[in-house]
Amino acid sequence: MPFKAGISGNPTGKKPGTQNKTTRELKAHIQQIVELELSKLPEILNSLPAKDRVQLLAKLIDYVLPKFQPDWSSQYDTECFIIKSKERPNDG
Repeated sequence: MPFKAGISGNPTGKKPGTQNKTTRELKAHIQQIVELELSKLPEILNSLPAKDRVQLLAKLIDYVLPKFQPDWSSQYDTECFIIKSKERPNDG
C-alpha cells in the first residue's frame, strides 16, 4: 500500500463544488444542444397552430418569469375577502 491509512496522496484534496471532468463535459454538451434547439424555437412556434403555440408558451413561461404571489396581507384587510355562504332554506 503506497499511502498510510487515512492519509491521501493529496492532503489538500479537491475543493468543494469542483466538478469532475465527465460532469463538466456532459453539461457543456447539454448546453450546446439546448442552445441549438432554442435558436430553432421561433421557427417551431410559427409552424404550430395557434392553440398549440399558446399551450407551449404557457408551459415555457414558468422557466422565464417568477410565479406571481400577491401579498394580500400588506395591502388589504383580509377580512373583506371572507365570503359567507348563504344559509340553506329548510326543507319544509
